[in-house]
Amino acid sequence: MHLANQEAFTSKIIDEESALLVHRFLHHMREPYKEVFTLRVFGELPFEKIAVLFGKTLNWARVTFYRAKKEIIEYIMYAKEKGCSMQGTMDSEVE
Repeated sequence: MHLANQEAFTSKIIDEESALLVHRFLHHMREPYKEVFTLRVFGELPFEKIAVLFGKTLNWARVTFYRAKKEIIEYIMYAKEKGCSMQGTMDSEVE
């Protein structure tokens, strides 16, 4: 699934069910993906500032964010296919 821009992705996670899935997945996501995603989406930081925070390049910040976004989208799709009653199953799936 390819989302063209940030607004499209943000609107995808607006509904409460998807937001809960995103937060549940973020809780278990590896660093630096978790922090970069959180800074970009919830902190609304531009890639330039994220790159500076990590002492990395602008390209690194973008690639890291898009990899995190891809993992989250795949998890949301998987969870919705499974019927979304994912309580208690996340720990075993992510590790």
